Amino acid sequence: MGEWIVFIDSDDVIGADYLRNFNIDEYPNKDLYLIKGFEKGGDKKIFFSNAPTDLITVEDAITGLIGVNGLCLAVWGKMFKKTILNKYKIRFVDKLSFCEDLIFCFNYFKHINTVYVSDDCSYYYRQIENSLSNKIIDYRTVYKALKLHSIDYIYFQERYSDNFIINNYFASFILASGVLRIIEQIMNEVSISVKEKKKIIADCRKLIKQVVSPSKYIKLPIKQEIKLFAIMHLPYSGLELLYKMK
Repeated sequence: MGEWIVFIDSDDVIGADYLRNFNIDEYPNKDLYLIKGFEKGGDKKIFFSNAPTDLITVEDAITGLIGVNGLCLAVWGKMFKKTILNKYKIRFVDKLSFCEDLIFCFNYFKHINTVYVSDDCSYYYRQIENSLSNKIIDYRTVYKALKLHSIDYIYFQERYSDNFIINNYFASFILASGVLRIIEQIMNEVSISVKEKKKIIADCRKLIKQVVSPSKYIKLPIKQEIKLFAIMHLPYSGLELLYKMK
């Protein structure tokens, strides 16, 4: 029933030649096909990743797609080989609504060798006000995603130990930002007991210490860096005071 799988978000639109523009006929038998651009609906702005066009390495694909426009966060804009998905049982995690695309993509990246990148931009991304990406996600879901994501982080840290962009992206944008999101939510939630909050904070601290190497600098906006430092070092009473000082 077909050799390739593509994903299109329900809010989005594709051009008439979207599938053809992956150039699979011209460059057959690759493990992954990417388009490096997309148009953001509404403002008509076109975004391109930093990935070079044509045949590239897996490391170059990851490096070129993360950071500025975050294409690696999404499963759209990619054509996945069905045999690889089935062989390694790569599926979306059930009921996970935070970082699910990222976890899926990086599970796939672990098992591929050849990548082709097209300079196409016939994917039209639309962000709807009431879409899932704009809804508040429960802290337990975020923590579950971070736990799964940490496995990928450790794997790619070992595989590409000298690639600062990959390692810093994993550490700061995903792990640190996720932890900040969790703590922000629980500290303002009166239905969660102080005892449970302390446990959640301890779990987050443990996760960061397990994953983030001291040699890797987590570069975040200054306010976020201050909060992350506070989460890692302040007692609960200090954190409580910090989050009351909005």
